[in-house]
Amino acid sequence: MSEPKKKVEYIYSTTLSAFCVAKHALLVIVLFYLVWSAYEISALKSEVRELSRIVASIPFPESKDAATNSVELVSTVGVVEVERFRLRRSVNKDKKPRQKLNKKRRKNRRRRCKCPAGPQGPRGEKGKTGSPGVQGAPGNIRAAHFVTSPPNTRDCILDENTVYCPTNKTFWSSEKNMLIPYFQEAEWMKNKHLNMIMKQNTDRSAFEVLQAGLYLLYVQIEKFTKDPREYFGLFVSDKRVFHCADSIDNYQPSEISEFFNAKEKTCNMMGLHYLNKGDIVQIKILTRNTPVSISHDKTFFGALLFS
Repeated sequence: MSEPKKKVEYIYSTTLSAFCVAKHALLVIVLFYLVWSAYEISALKSEVRELSRIVASIPFPESKDAATNSVELVSTVGVVEVERFRLRRSVNKDKKPRQKLNKKRRKNRRRRCKCPAGPQGPRGEKGKTGSPGVQGAPGNIRAAHFVTSPPNTRDCILDENTVYCPTNKTFWSSEKNMLIPYFQEAEWMKNKHLNMIMKQNTDRSAFEVLQAGLYLLYVQIEKFTKDPREYFGLFVSDKRVFHCADSIDNYQPSEISEFFNAKEKTCNMMGLHYLNKGDIVQIKILTRNTPVSISHDKTFFGALLFS
């Protein structure tokens, strides 16, 4: 294609593009003019309605002279009202929305006062309070705690049907309902609260109640479980008040020792019970050949007196 022909086509395409742009711009201007005209027409209608309302609110006299004067007055008042209405409308357009003051600025604005502070008024009477209630009884919670302590020996102790071995600090019996021995008072009881609510018997396996009241009793027993059923109980004057049970699913006997494959577990009992003065509290092993750990942090017994 020759060079002049390319120039002619380029000028033609450019002119066509400019014409399209101008046409679209003209359409946009026409649309804007139509919208603006509709807005002005609606504003003019609202002004006419407002002017009609103002004219309708003016009373007319009955006489002709008065009517003539009233017409003149109405025309004058109408012109004034129209001017006021247009002025108010233009002011509302130009008026910017008032920004709301925050709480701090409103508070400071309220505090501004050019007037001097007045004299301080008289102080009001202090409100009368009611009579004090009846004072409750002072707290008198007392406690006792006993731990197991193994005897000082290197060999196993055999006493008829009971056995204690110091190597693993365990005690067991071949008989049922055997008392757990080797209890002693905790160190803090020896210093301050010796024999306040409960004391040991001479065999160190039973406890005598020194004061009647509602007690919270708790027991923990650590044992070596090897049987499908193992039971323990807390007795008060030979009557069982709390019960604990445990077991093991399967047990593999060993030639080394009868308790070699036993599982170490803990059994706990706790509850409220009313004790009378002189009652005897005992902790019993209800099953045969159930070894119990004798140590202050493994097997222990305690009581709290509430009232």
